[in-house]
Amino acid sequence: NAAVTYSGIAGTLYGPTSIPPSNAGNYKVTASSSDPNYSGSKEVNFVISPVSVAVVADDKTKKYGLADPELTFAATGLLGSDTLSGALARAPGETPGTYAIMLGTLLGAPNYSLSYTSASLVIQPNYESWVAAHNLSGNDALKDSDPDQDGMSNAHEFAMGGNPSVASTATIIITSASGGIKFLWIQRKDKTLVSYLPKTSADLGAPFSDWTPVQPVLSNPQPEGIHSDYEQVEVVLPTSAGKGFLKIEANVQ
Repeated sequence: NAAVTYSGIAGTLYGPTSIPPSNAGNYKVTASSSDPNYSGSKEVNFVISPVSVAVVADDKTKKYGLADPELTFAATGLLGSDTLSGALARAPGETPGTYAIMLGTLLGAPNYSLSYTSASLVIQPNYESWVAAHNLSGNDALKDSDPDQDGMSNAHEFAMGGNPSVASTATIIITSASGGIKFLWIQRKDKTLVSYLPKTSADLGAPFSDWTPVQPVLSNPQPEGIHSDYEQVEVVLPTSAGKGFLKIEANVQ
């Protein structure tokens, strides 16, 4: 016959009690003889390890100026109906760029040990962030304004890689090419910000809906010094057909 007693050790508060522990921690169990004909005891230390839970954060995106999306994650290893408490957090900042999503206040019960795989929140540029970066405000920030008075509106310069604070030159470069004329221009990589529709026609006065769409290709190599949000594209129009024109419709979202 033996009396069994459990106690917490090494910072674990528990017992002494005859009830076995179930939570993670460091313990000792002592078994002592309760038979008057025998004496002696045995003490053994043991550990109840926390359950490992893998937390994987989800990548997120938002447009500049909008509220943050909910920071979500997947957790693998929770038992039964157990859940995690708290929330993920992200690095501070509101300018376009990439921000780390961190564990924040997310935690489990003491019986869980979290391993964390981080993710990123990408704040995507838009017209509003472009305006803010150029310190435009009031009427000068409107899409149809021309604060540098170079004949190109803010929407035009946003779409074609111009600078609304410095008078710009023409946004389309025209050069000769084998069998025709090459047109080159700068446009946004993100077509959710600006949609582009280049078309050609022999009749400059014809409705734009009657013009023929053309498909530009990416210039290779790209010009040096181009902003990372833009790319240069080009199209060659043949001169064999005689007179011709190119128009580019750019719709700023």
